Amino acid sequence: MGGAFHFYFIYTYLKHPLPYPEKIIDATIALQHQNGLWDADVPYCIDLDGVYNIIQAYKQTNGYRKKDVEATVEKTLDAIVTRLNDPGFLMKSYNDSTSCPARSRRSRRYSSSCRNCSRQRSRSKAFCRSARSSNPDSHFRTRIPSRFVVR
Repeated sequence: MGGAFHFYFIYTYLKHPLPYPEKIIDATIALQHQNGLWDADVPYCIDLDGVYNIIQAYKQTNGYRKKDVEATVEKTLDAIVTRLNDPGFLMKSYNDSTSCPARSRRSRRYSSSCRNCSRQRSRSKAFCRSARSSNPDSHFRTRIPSRFVVR
């Protein structure tokens, strides 16, 4: 579902209809856990993907499974709001949210580190820009390759 979100986002951006919106709704509802989230017990990106998928698909139908779509979105929002308003859960679940993203497990395979902050960074230097920034707390930057920029 999370991978499909990236394609659906492009379809929406280009103003193309999503393929099989009813099936997207059915699959998104079926994949939601009893706790209202789509992944484990901690709200994460996949939950935003699920809400986006179901809403964009629903907007292309004539009210297909309206009550189920509304219940799915409300269940997700309730789960997220409840968890994020619980300071204990918040601090336990997101205890490392201020570290440089390059230190994540996926990025550790790169061996070069930032000269200014000693944190790991990718080969493209997209993660750490403290050497180029007046704000040393700003360690994340997204680069969009020029071939993907629409002009």
